[in-house]
Amino acid sequence: MDELVRLKRRVLELEEENAALKKENEALEKRIRFARGVPAEEFVAKLTDGVRSRYKDGHDVTTGRGRRLEIKMSHLNSPGSSKTRRWNWDRLRGDNETKDYDFLVLVGDKDPRYASQYPSGLEYVCFLIPRGEVDTVCSRGDCIALNTNLNTVRAHKGILLKKYLLHSPACLREL
Repeated sequence: MDELVRLKRRVLELEEENAALKKENEALEKRIRFARGVPAEEFVAKLTDGVRSRYKDGHDVTTGRGRRLEIKMSHLNSPGSSKTRRWNWDRLRGDNETKDYDFLVLVGDKDPRYASQYPSGLEYVCFLIPRGEVDTVCSRGDCIALNTNLNTVRAHKGILLKKYLLHSPACLREL
């Protein structure tokens, strides 16, 4: 009987510990999601002689020449079991369209399978979109999805987006 009581206490202790670890894990995951775009913001700020804005500002980077940039980062995503990879960028206009910027900079990890399609002078694949053109390339839901194989892009918005592909770091330095 004493053994049963001891085991029940141990189960309760482990359940409490498990709940605490789940809470800690959720907090860490939230921090990781928040920090996802920081490397891209630092990359763009460096290339534009700019500075990163504060959290919740209407844009992410102010260039050395005063342009306001909103930076969105995407890693390589695989939809379902498909071999196709794509970039996904969301919340391009901000919650309740609160973002106030001159240019949207979409930054994506390079897919090594298609490295020859991407400019070699940049660490990432980048698209520079004037604010007035964001609606033309944006899908419903305030997002953009694009295949990493740029040669197979057939959707109208994807074709439009390709014209904003940056070919060298100099394009950002001029902002």
